Amino acid sequence: YNTIKNARIAARKNKSRWAYFKEFDNKVCVVQILLFLCCFCWWVAIVQNPIRDQLVVTETSISFKDGSQPNFTTLSILVHDYFVASAVNLVLALFRILSMMQVNPNISQLSDTFSRCRKNIVQFGLVLVLMIIAFQLMAHLMFGAKMREFSTFDTGFISTVQVMLGSGTYTDLSEVDPIAAPVFYYPFVFIMIFVVFNMTIAIIMDGYALSQEERKSTRQSHLKELNEIRFYHQLGWGIVRQLKPFAACLPRALRFRIMADGTRVDRFTEPSMEEVVALLQPVEKIDERFLTIAEYKEACDQANMPVRETQLEQIAERLHCWEDFEEPVYKKERLELRRIQDAEKMERTITLLQERVATIVATQQQMGAKVDAILRSFVVSTVQFPEAQQI
Repeated sequence: YNTIKNARIAARKNKSRWAYFKEFDNKVCVVQILLFLCCFCWWVAIVQNPIRDQLVVTETSISFKDGSQPNFTTLSILVHDYFVASAVNLVLALFRILSMMQVNPNISQLSDTFSRCRKNIVQFGLVLVLMIIAFQLMAHLMFGAKMREFSTFDTGFISTVQVMLGSGTYTDLSEVDPIAAPVFYYPFVFIMIFVVFNMTIAIIMDGYALSQEERKSTRQSHLKELNEIRFYHQLGWGIVRQLKPFAACLPRALRFRIMADGTRVDRFTEPSMEEVVALLQPVEKIDERFLTIAEYKEACDQANMPVRETQLEQIAERLHCWEDFEEPVYKKERLELRRIQDAEKMERTITLLQERVATIVATQQQMGAKVDAILRSFVVSTVQFPEAQQI
């Protein structure tokens, strides 16, 4: 139900029927749901198979009621496919659990790293598979006639991967063909282990470095408070929020939460962390120091995120980002106010420059008076003392 609901919302926002499937996590979710339905159908087919009502089971044999021997080939294939599909479904569930960990920055390092290097890993993985196939064909031509491990394509591919992982030894190859063994083994170890394997680690480390840089920048942004939430607190709050239909029956200790500043908020009316992060993204790159609720809502509407003003007010209350003004300041009035403030600042600057110029002129006049006094005293001294004049 939630998948269909989210797909409809994404299609409505982006005006595209397939907008929900652009994200990798959403694709995995849909594939897992379809695979689960297939597993359920297989299970029903196995349980309701009519062959079981015709069997006669004894301590020594299993046969039909008419005495003929049953054929379980079709049923065994069905059971095998059921277990394989269930195993794949379990792996997809693991990927979904990793994607769900992204809601908390403290435990999302693994999923963030793989999401950053996913494209590079896929592209490099194709090159890796081609190189393994090349060495597998090389081993098949050299050792296929003498070793069972390289006699066919599928077994040779598996054996080549095992050699790359360290399972195979040089001794096994040299016993079969001492001349071809070093020709195959040493280039394979140098290229696949020392070069390709280390390049794979380097790609993963680059993704880890990118995820750490993003975490560092997020901690210095307006999402700092959300990054400091502990996982067990978030998990507990999430479990309690699922009890919203029974909110009236819950005790006040579970329904209300005390914030750091002492304010009490209702868990079931305030926006969740996911909603807060989504609603803060449209205004993350806005240079304005202050935004009104109307401008905030306009930015969300431009980002195809319809939201109510009450939700924005709750976010502002939760993050303590209100700024009190004596009167409501709207965009045009704020521009006019900024022009007035700039004019006042320019006037104060001009007044300050005039005061400094007057100070400099007064200082120069004082210096000129002192120089005149010195010159007059020098002229008087030369008149009174003719010897000084000769000097």
